[in-house]
Amino acid sequence: MNPELKKNLSSGDHWFRALYVILFLLFAKVAGFLVALVAVIQIIFSLVTGEFNRQLLRFGDSLAQYLSAVFVFVVGKTEEKPFPFADWPVSDIPAEVEPKQTPEKAEQAAEASEQVQQPPAEEPPVEVIVAKADSDSADVSSDSKQEEPSEPGDELCSSEKSEVKKDDSDNADSNEKPKV
Repeated sequence: MNPELKKNLSSGDHWFRALYVILFLLFAKVAGFLVALVAVIQIIFSLVTGEFNRQLLRFGDSLAQYLSAVFVFVVGKTEEKPFPFADWPVSDIPAEVEPKQTPEKAEQAAEASEQVQQPPAEEPPVEVIVAKADSDSADVSSDSKQEEPSEPGDELCSSEKSEVKKDDSDNADSNEKPKV
């Protein structure tokens, strides 16, 4: 037999650690059951009162910290044994702070804040700038006026329409056969 293996098998430290691991896995099983119980009680409590129970919230947090300490010991990350060999973990959640709101309470608060908000102010009218090009010069003048299309989808302004008509009349004249 390998001398290193023989030394490890005869060492009491490894056997005691194995016993502690088994013991803490049993504790973790009980703590896991308590977490599930706390969750069910919190659901019932929030259905009845509309809020979470602060004491249960703090107890659930300390249970979660205890389970974390147990698992850290069991996997071998630390040699520090958790409760009952150390103090019970203290919750990080202060006693005077309100717990998170239930979804129903959050929805009611959101509805209340929407009712308080002022309606949006009316937007000023949009000005349409129409550019007219003179055929003899490159000067561009602009008129500031509001103009809506006469038909839906008709986006040409009146000056563009007149230019299109003027172009069409020029094309019509060029399509005619010269008189001989």
